[in-house]
Amino acid sequence: MAPSWANKQCCRYVVVKDKAKIQELAGGFNGWLKQAPVIIVACADPKDAGATTHELLPCGCGISMQELILAATDMELGHAG
Repeated sequence: MAPSWANKQCCRYVVVKDKAKIQELAGGFNGWLKQAPVIIVACADPKDAGATTHELLPCGCGISMQELILAATDMELGHAG
């Protein structure tokens, strides 16, 4: 759990494991992403946000992804080689 507007926890996550989908998401600009075995995409559901403005949604997703990355780092996930 991460801080969010009114503690509404509006972030949802999509775990992408399919190599073809990862290649598609990487596109031509994120070559490094093509090497990832898994991608986690954070999405915010405005219906669950509790805010009257959607400007807070990216911030909430950013905070939740920060917590996810810190937890993964603590578990020693994401190390190259």
